[in-house]
Amino acid sequence: MGKATNKIQLGKWILRNVVAAIVGLAVFTAVVNFNRSYHWLWFTFTKTNLADIKADRHLSLEERLAHRLGTDYDFVQMVKGMTPENAVVYYPSRDDFLATPSHGKKMPFRGTMSDKVAAIRVLYPRRVVTAEEMGLTPYADKITHIAIVNGLHRDMVDYPCDTMPILDVLPMNAEDYVPY
Repeated sequence: MGKATNKIQLGKWILRNVVAAIVGLAVFTAVVNFNRSYHWLWFTFTKTNLADIKADRHLSLEERLAHRLGTDYDFVQMVKGMTPENAVVYYPSRDDFLATPSHGKKMPFRGTMSDKVAAIRVLYPRRVVTAEEMGLTPYADKITHIAIVNGLHRDMVDYPCDTMPILDVLPMNAEDYVPY
């Protein structure tokens, strides 16, 4: 009698788990099919990411980031290359990245590296100051370089520039400025 009871209990347990799995699958399918965000996440984002991972398997981390993030990552790498490690950099906002310059051609930025956290991950050990932090952090008074994107914020330096750069890193100190 004990073995028969155990088999019945095991059968009930298996049946409950199978029913729960079917209900879970039905709910998941309904959510994915009827919610556009989840549909995009499951059928577009996941598939393209897996394709990118497979295609970029042989690339270094830096090359994969450049491929995935595009011009935004190239800009942050340019800032990194043009500033010393002890620099305090004024970093543009998302609106600056997506703005249309008053002259010249708009840069193809997508805004993927426009927040401070993303910039710090690449620029460390440099300090990053954003427009929102001006006057609120002690580093705002110690800015050594201005990151220029789409020609914005050239007015933060006290010396005249030979050109009207759309994309550049300008030092705050006029003696450090090297014209092209």
